[in-house]
Amino acid sequence: MIKLFTAFTEEIDDVDIATEEILSQLPPEDTLPRWRVGIVHCHPDFLKLGVVKALHERLSFDLVGCTSISMEVPGVMGPLVLTITVLASDEVSFLCGATAPVENKVGDEVDVLYNRLLADQSEKPAMLVTFVPFIASISGDEFLDRLDAASNHLPTFGAVAISNDLGLREAYTFMNGDYWKNSLVVLAVMGPAEPIFLSIATLEKHITMEEHILRQKAVITSADRNILQTVNNMPAVRYLESIGLAENGSVSSLETISFVIETRDGVRLIRAGVATTPEGYVACGGGIPVGATLGIANVGPNEVMTTVRAILKDALAQAQGRGMLIYSCAARYWALGINNMVEHTCVTELLAEAGPHHFVYSGGEIVPATLPNGRSVNNLQNISVTICIL
Repeated sequence: MIKLFTAFTEEIDDVDIATEEILSQLPPEDTLPRWRVGIVHCHPDFLKLGVVKALHERLSFDLVGCTSISMEVPGVMGPLVLTITVLASDEVSFLCGATAPVENKVGDEVDVLYNRLLADQSEKPAMLVTFVPFIASISGDEFLDRLDAASNHLPTFGAVAISNDLGLREAYTFMNGDYWKNSLVVLAVMGPAEPIFLSIATLEKHITMEEHILRQKAVITSADRNILQTVNNMPAVRYLESIGLAENGSVSSLETISFVIETRDGVRLIRAGVATTPEGYVACGGGIPVGATLGIANVGPNEVMTTVRAILKDALAQAQGRGMLIYSCAARYWALGINNMVEHTCVTELLAEAGPHHFVYSGGEIVPATLPNGRSVNNLQNISVTICIL
């Protein structure tokens, strides 16, 4: 059994006040179960001004996480916040580590970390929680593929770092007092954990694709990692022009466009566009498979709210008071425009009587899924809500 405890602070400037505020909300350490770890999400300033480092110095357990554009635990929601979710158990233990910084491509850094973490363990983890760096030139799928190979496809849940600054230059992953732009952070959950994973994308079973596809589906004819290059042999932006979603090489409201991808083996991927390139390509928040079918759909407030209500209703029925880790795509937050707090408000209202939880916006959501043929995979998604019930 894993117990969850949450705390928060909105104090950025005074490290001592911030630390004391968080500690005052958590039970004394000597009353907690034996094994503990803290999952932290925050605005980048909490890292740069030393709040996370100071908090770690006051606690006897590891802190792992990534930056976000907005986060929530019971009692607070918003962008200028630090939240901590402590996992504690007498039966389940936790191992944490970070890879060496990755340069131009993912090499053996993930394998080295995984083997080091599990070197003295006689059993494999029940699951992994991972925080992936946002690197414009490297798809987050590359980190996940490496981790899948190293762990023999253990169930993996997590998020991609994100930030609100232009160019996402302050998107960090971190562990304890250290933070990086280009390191993967991994938390291995050891022992009899029984997680339940849920996921819903903006265009899943609760909202049929046929209701939202704007034009007939096309084929991805070339791509490079997370770069959607050509569709039906046209540069991606030119294809968007052909269906009325771009003009003169410029895509308006790229954040409201959902790229719905169906691979040949039945996997459905939802990708958010991050930026266009001078060549007329679109950089996306995850890997793009060549030869897959592409549909284009709009993301709007109605889709955001319908899907979050649907998945929370499902989660409440299954959780039975257990805690939840919840990640929602940053594209959903941006699609809400000036009303970008309404998904937060919905979560607060629906989970008011539920167990402890955190709700955090991410640059990509990592969650296990089952293919139509029964094979289990770990997906990196966009424009989705994912939940891990612990």
